[in-house]
Amino acid sequence: MIDFKNPRASLKTQNLAFKVMSAASVLLGTGLLFPSSANAIQLTNARGFNAIIFGDLNASGGDTEGRLAVGGDMILPGSYSVGDCSSGSIICEYPGNSLPQSTDGSRIDLVVGGDIIGNASWGMNSGSASIGGNINGVSITTVPGSPNVIVDGLGANIPFDFATTEADLISDSAFLSTLPETAGTTVTNNWGELILQGTDPNVNVFNITAAEWTSSVWRRTIDVPEDSQVVINVSGETVNISGGDMVFAPLYCSGWQCPEVSEYSGRTLVNYYEATTINISGFEHEGSMLAPLAEMIVSGGGINGQTVVASANTSNGFEFHYRDFGGDFLDDDLFPETPTDPDPDPNVVEVPEPGTMLGLLGLGVLGLGSIFRKAKHQESKAINN
Repeated sequence: MIDFKNPRASLKTQNLAFKVMSAASVLLGTGLLFPSSANAIQLTNARGFNAIIFGDLNASGGDTEGRLAVGGDMILPGSYSVGDCSSGSIICEYPGNSLPQSTDGSRIDLVVGGDIIGNASWGMNSGSASIGGNINGVSITTVPGSPNVIVDGLGANIPFDFATTEADLISDSAFLSTLPETAGTTVTNNWGELILQGTDPNVNVFNITAAEWTSSVWRRTIDVPEDSQVVINVSGETVNISGGDMVFAPLYCSGWQCPEVSEYSGRTLVNYYEATTINISGFEHEGSMLAPLAEMIVSGGGINGQTVVASANTSNGFEFHYRDFGGDFLDDDLFPETPTDPDPDPNVVEVPEPGTMLGLLGLGVLGLGSIFRKAKHQESKAINN
């Protein structure tokens, strides 16, 4: 894990970004950086999982509709399920909102590094499960007649490298935070409606503070061209969101009222790159959440996209919702396909990691040059000191 309080570790992060930029500059003329069509955002090193939690998950009710990876213990005082879309028949039947059934048992939909603890009736509704520790007091079942299996007591022999994945996603989050705002974007607060407006047809990057994102805000409206991807960098160590909603213009609706909103949330990423604590209650978070340093405490609602956090405590039926994963930006180079962990989307176009990350962001040559100079300056300064 990268320690951002350590100046040498911070320099290491700068150097990682510098290496990515250098490799990307070679790819600028290849077309890899600018896919012909926009697809759902797929975090570079997230391996197609709906949620990745590096520490413990304490979940009172609710579910994860896609694949779930928990590095610590999974504590379940109540019922829970993985791999089953339960957010409503209209939403679940909409294309891209349900995880396909694992037909041969080879896809691992649940990975837990520690134990599963609780007094819960719990269901595996799609793929198989690999547990490093033991299952204690939890009755886990698979779909009757399916070939999926649940294996515990694996120790370190689980099909997921949590330490490497954590370092990679912390690095990704730090890199995203250095991106300049897209030209022409605006952020305005209109009597509590926070409007993020952009005009770029490919990608729109917004850089805002936690106070702007949360204080006295009852609605967060994302107004960008229909196929544009959105990256929202939110600074600040503490994020508190209570109630309200998050909508996409011109839809202005969410949940069962508007199933096609999943197409927009699938192209939206909110990067809480400094957050160590995220408190959410009664809120549907549209778009993926990248908060690799944060303890997330959430009551009710859901996250409609991928989620990456340090630990999670969920209650009142909170759900991790699966939203149209895959697309041109999935990169499995660090985690090659194996018989026990196949790619969740066989139609994915794979590209090298630097091209993947920058294809997502649509950076130009000027942005690359700026970060190149900044990284070199920081490196030189650290050496002189």
